[in-house]
Amino acid sequence: VSSLVAGHLVVDVAGLFTGPGDTEGTDGLFVPLAPTRVADTRTREPRGRLVGGVRADVPLVGVGGVPVTGAGAVLVNATATETSLPGFLTMYPAGTTRPLASNVNADRSWQTVPNLVLARLGATGAVSVHAQHTGHLVVDVLGWFTGVPESGDPGVPAAEPAPPVPSSGGRLSLTGAIGGSISPKSVVASGGGLLFAQNMMYTHTITVYDRAGRLVATIPDRVDLAAFGLGVGVQAGAPVEAAVAPDGRHVYVSNYSMYGPGAGREGFDDCTPADGVADSTVYRVDVSTLAIDQVIPVGPVPKFLTVSPDGRRLVVSNWCGDSVSIVDTAAGSEIRRVRLGRYPRGLAVTADSSTAYVALMGDDRLATVDLTTGAVGYSGRVGSGPRHLNLSPDGRWLYVTLNADGAVAKVDTSTLAVVARVPTGTQPRSAALAADGRHLYVVNYESQTASRVRTDDFVVDAVVGTANHPIGITYDDETNQLAIACYDGRILLFVEK
Repeated sequence: VSSLVAGHLVVDVAGLFTGPGDTEGTDGLFVPLAPTRVADTRTREPRGRLVGGVRADVPLVGVGGVPVTGAGAVLVNATATETSLPGFLTMYPAGTTRPLASNVNADRSWQTVPNLVLARLGATGAVSVHAQHTGHLVVDVLGWFTGVPESGDPGVPAAEPAPPVPSSGGRLSLTGAIGGSISPKSVVASGGGLLFAQNMMYTHTITVYDRAGRLVATIPDRVDLAAFGLGVGVQAGAPVEAAVAPDGRHVYVSNYSMYGPGAGREGFDDCTPADGVADSTVYRVDVSTLAIDQVIPVGPVPKFLTVSPDGRRLVVSNWCGDSVSIVDTAAGSEIRRVRLGRYPRGLAVTADSSTAYVALMGDDRLATVDLTTGAVGYSGRVGSGPRHLNLSPDGRWLYVTLNADGAVAKVDTSTLAVVARVPTGTQPRSAALAADGRHLYVVNYESQTASRVRTDDFVVDAVVGTANHPIGITYDDETNQLAIACYDGRILLFVEK
């Protein structure tokens, strides 16, 4: 090996070729195929996104021209894409111990890297895939080799392991800040390594970053309505909040108002339904292209929004309409608008996708909405200015930020009664709940702080200072990273260790 400069070399052996002196046999003969796509986790074929550090098995016989029997290995083009962090991917025979080797290597986040891989098959006709970090995999088969699959290792479980629930907690430390021409009202982690910031009408953009805070894309909020079948003319939005679809393929973004010819009356914060504020829209952003691919009309001044766990419904709170819009995500259209009460904002949907909880900020109570029938129920008073909702993983508790009380309430979902309260700071706004349900993270707008609440005993166990007017917050469970949007034009990045 000759190298122009000093460096290190890593060599992984994938196989060998026999020489002219070896005995001829029928194993190891290559059968070429027309290139055929046999796996694409972006479309959940045959599975969804790879989870970092968790084994995934991909069947490769009986597909793309590879026979069910008689194949010992396959030649594939393996492409790692939408990488959440720099790292590697290893393909090896299913049912065997993972080797110390790699097949595809990414040197930065949100990268697409292909490589030619000679993959030995396991006894089940599958290969196991290990991704160092969360990302997507595309596999195109190019041919197969005759032979016998690798026999299994009795010490390797036949079933894939369930992805572990990341653990929250630890010391919060500031690791960086994102600046530039932004005015973030909210930030949302995609779960796949991206951070979406909604910059309202002040910059008319959605900005997208990787986990290191590097700008990946700036998405202008101007749309040609005719391209979406919604009339003629170009209008701009005002991105407020964002919600990630369960499969991670799309992000829905609410627009405070639309601006431009024919947009109608602009919204304002103390509006009422009688003020004639025009209806607005929700944009759908394709995560693979980071472009707006759908525009959905909803009510006036949509603020918070959430997607049901089954992915079939999008629920949007219409601030100036005293209502929520229920959207059929397959059709991309509103199917029901339900009147509730003054200033609906925070939302959460039950695990069975049947019921939405809504925080009525102007009525000091919560509402429930049946997503099939539109039937409505109400809680008693939960506190002053309920703003943001988070539902515990087991569905037993709702956590409610009380903007006017400077506190967070814990609500029993079986009774909609408050069972605990804890002061967090002045004007607690948005909140994020860790996937393990153990910690709730709250930004306190006028205190210029963020508080972490332990959910079991409802005690604040950590407080960190922020920049001026923290307004949005999100938690990336895979990396234990906390991102806080501040109205001074910065996004602060913290990590728990």
